[in-house]
Amino acid sequence: MRDMSSDMLAALSTTPVYPIFFVQLQFLSSSLNVCSSPASVTWNGVTWSPLPGLIDLNLAEESSALENKEMELCFNGLDPIVLPLIQNYFLLGLPITIWFGCLTAAGSIIDSPYNIGTWRMDQPNVNIDITDLRLTLKADPKLIDMNVPQNYIYDNETQQSLPGCAGDLGFSFKNSLLSQTLYWGNIAGGFKV
Repeated sequence: MRDMSSDMLAALSTTPVYPIFFVQLQFLSSSLNVCSSPASVTWNGVTWSPLPGLIDLNLAEESSALENKEMELCFNGLDPIVLPLIQNYFLLGLPITIWFGCLTAAGSIIDSPYNIGTWRMDQPNVNIDITDLRLTLKADPKLIDMNVPQNYIYDNETQQSLPGCAGDLGFSFKNSLLSQTLYWGNIAGGFKV
């Protein structure tokens, strides 16, 4: 059984169950904290905004095999909160974390929600047709990373946007170094690289 508290296990064994999902999407500028509740919920020191457009959350079944089990979030309609973040601040590989919790009949959170997992964002897809308006965001599990370098553009702007790197000047010299002619060796002139 999962590492859930006795209060959470008791809530899951009663009828009716009042489930709630907390979804944290990380973007370059900030994180978006949304939940499946019809009203705002405060948990873990964060106010989680309701996102009624969150219509589908597809989580792959667990397996002991090491394989890519992607997750998929679907938003109905072009949400005015999510769409600008996707258009302007999206970067492949940033994390999505999802928690599952239960509410009491009065709407308060029972104990601590269970962390389902963290995934890395893949390319979003916007589907617009006559009958459907949907934003789909797929993500791959962090387990698949296996220390493969991220798809970052190694420049000063990206470095300044990364947590813990603001103020670091390492990549501010990159463009000037790319235009330099470097000579290697101990003979005057060396060989040109």
